[in-house]
Amino acid sequence: MKKKSLLVYGLSAMCLSFALPGPVAAVSNESCMECHSDDSLERDASTGHLASLFVDIEKFNASVHNFDEESCVGCHNAIEELDWDSDVPHPVDMPNPDCAECHDETVPAWAGSVHAEADITCYDCHNYHAPVQLAGRQTVAMMREAVWGKCHDAGASHDWLPQKEVHFRTGQCTVCHAPEDGSHVIFRLYDVTENRFLSCNEIMTGLQISGSFMANFDTDGDGVISPAEFQDFGEKLRERRFTTDIRAELN
Repeated sequence: MKKKSLLVYGLSAMCLSFALPGPVAAVSNESCMECHSDDSLERDASTGHLASLFVDIEKFNASVHNFDEESCVGCHNAIEELDWDSDVPHPVDMPNPDCAECHDETVPAWAGSVHAEADITCYDCHNYHAPVQLAGRQTVAMMREAVWGKCHDAGASHDWLPQKEVHFRTGQCTVCHAPEDGSHVIFRLYDVTENRFLSCNEIMTGLQISGSFMANFDTDGDGVISPAEFQDFGEKLRERRFTTDIRAELN
């Protein structure tokens, strides 16, 4: 009797294992590329314009999302499974990816920016299918190529800036346009005859002034050296016959 009960229990368990659905397998990137590798794939966006649905897999493979092993459905998480019997194997109307799910520090900063006020989203600037890996400090030239060149014409809007291409090759947008980022420029005097930087004490002694630099040259007391105040500093260097040029370093 005991053996019979065990046999019935075992058969029941086997039947249940076949009857109950197993976990839905994750949708692979390869499955998505069955359709999205077609560069002619597009749809009507809400604006009435055609929106390309093509994903360049080579660019995606070289992106930080791929390096971080992010899957398509990791961002497009409204897709739980694919129905290949339908014309479109997943929901047609889906919410945009929520970048805040991963970028929880960056998105709040964006929320208080002029980009947010203008309703410019993350993916208006960043190609989330192929976000570029940018390491270290990014110069204006690098960012123009990678991110914001399609909206901002830095060349036209910075005609007032002396030696603007030098600034673009070496400077960062955030130094001027996002001071809260903490980046700033340090100006140092380089003696071209002695091939060395001058110390603060040497500069103050050579100019025959005492006290702090800001006390002498921040004439309006606002805590910032304006272009006019900086020009006045340069004039005093020439008056005292300094054989120096001014070199800038990012910090």
